[in-house]
Amino acid sequence: SMTVTVRRAGPEDLAALESLCEVESHILEKHWGPYDLSRLLERSAHGCCALDEKGHVIGFAFFHYFPIIGDFKPATWLDELGLSWSVDDLPDLDVTNTMVLSFFFAEHLYEEEVLLEITKMAFAVFDEIEHIFLFIPSVVPLFTPLIGNFEPLVSLHDSDSPDIPTVSAYFTSRRDYTG
Repeated sequence: SMTVTVRRAGPEDLAALESLCEVESHILEKHWGPYDLSRLLERSAHGCCALDEKGHVIGFAFFHYFPIIGDFKPATWLDELGLSWSVDDLPDLDVTNTMVLSFFFAEHLYEEEVLLEITKMAFAVFDEIEHIFLFIPSVVPLFTPLIGNFEPLVSLHDSDSPDIPTVSAYFTSRRDYTG
């Protein structure tokens, strides 16, 4: 398997990120909703790039401290989460120990490895973070490589409820990466 290195993403990486996404931009928009990479780079709590052995960018991710899709309010999003999804299995949830993966993409050949290395880096850089959440439009099934690496949260709404959120929620936890 190839050695993937991960580092923080900066403005100088924007062109590489854009060209990596170019071919699949329509799929990415379906997966994540409309996106603007320069805005994500500027506003995220943490952005990182994965590089192959030659130093080429083969994947990247952005993390925020709150969801950037759905109707969440940044200040109260965790309370809102608990009104729509069961979070009983996640004790002590609080804004200081959670982050949101708000965008991820990698070359398909390396996407499992890239996701693993990026997630490990996020838990290493933010040692107070216990859980990383993921929100995608509810019309979209979870896609590779996120499927199998993120667990769905169980909705508290009936599928025909008028209150059903427009997003689906998933999470992964530090304990799954530190063994």
